Amino acid sequence: MKYFNQRRFTSISALLFFGLFVFTGLVFAVESNSIKIQPSIIEEKAEPGKDFSSSMTATNAGAISQTYTVTVKDIESIDEGGRPVFAKNANETTGFEMSSWVKVQNETFTLAPNESITVPFVVSVPKDATPGGHFGAIFVTTGGQKPDANGAAVGYQVGTLLSFQVSGDVVENADIREFTSDKTLYGETKVKFTVKIENKGNSLIRPRGMIDVVDMFGKKTVSLKLNDSAAAVFPHSSRVFTTSWEDTKPHLGKYTAIASLSYGLDVKRSIFSEIQFYIAPMSIVTPVLGFLFLVALVLYISVKLYIRKKMKEYGINPKKERTINKADFSSRSTVMFLAFFVFSAVFILVLLAMLA
Repeated sequence: MKYFNQRRFTSISALLFFGLFVFTGLVFAVESNSIKIQPSIIEEKAEPGKDFSSSMTATNAGAISQTYTVTVKDIESIDEGGRPVFAKNANETTGFEMSSWVKVQNETFTLAPNESITVPFVVSVPKDATPGGHFGAIFVTTGGQKPDANGAAVGYQVGTLLSFQVSGDVVENADIREFTSDKTLYGETKVKFTVKIENKGNSLIRPRGMIDVVDMFGKKTVSLKLNDSAAAVFPHSSRVFTTSWEDTKPHLGKYTAIASLSYGLDVKRSIFSEIQFYIAPMSIVTPVLGFLFLVALVLYISVKLYIRKKMKEYGINPKKERTINKADFSSRSTVMFLAFFVFSAVFILVLLAMLA
């Protein structure tokens, strides 16, 4: 008997929820070379002491008859890449366990090619079940061999993911642990952003949001979607999300990236973080530096010629006065060099202001 609404998701939902799982011989997928499982994921809200009845459909998609075995395992965590880490044995306490709640009929069955079978199962939530998320998976293994305590088995496994949120004191609390770009200074607009989200609560969260890039004048340059697929972060763990900004148009100066995400099932909460980086493409910087150097050189020569002209107007021979009036000539030379360095300093300050 069902005590609450059931939401069944397609194979795409499974990918959105945890990402593509391909590891240690275990694959979550809708279809393999020999077995097709539906649904790929079941997500429910549950009440302590209540039962939840459902079923999964297995279809032999191969060309020969196959014997299959059904097993249940707990998911103890999700790594930062979104791949689940399964409990090593059925008796392991993960804090999120639920495999002992699941009772499956038809634990072993044989299917002819293209034949299907409906496998009923019941999830009995204990009265003392801890509030928050509980996670597991129902596997169908080819070869008819049940995995041992370490999850080893001969054959190929696909399955249905189970995500149950038990009512009670559910805590939703997350934070942005890290927000970085792959570099600080870029020669072109190819910026990769990495955001690490930590879930401090006891329930699954799906943070979604944007990264807004603002230039040095406060104008929004671009908005990038972050975790638009609504991939989940496991309780008491972290997960890394990435996105990139690439543009063929030239950009120059200092930029600020602001990450803003929201999460929460009943009450939406927001988290923010920001970083700064610089873009100085050589296609812009090199011509500008070359032009300014040319201007500085022309200014230097002009000042030097102006000083010589004034010396001649006062009847001073620069070559002779170089030996008899060194102090006077030195002061004029100092003015010339000071003018050059002042111009250089102004140029540097302008360039730094562009990148500040």
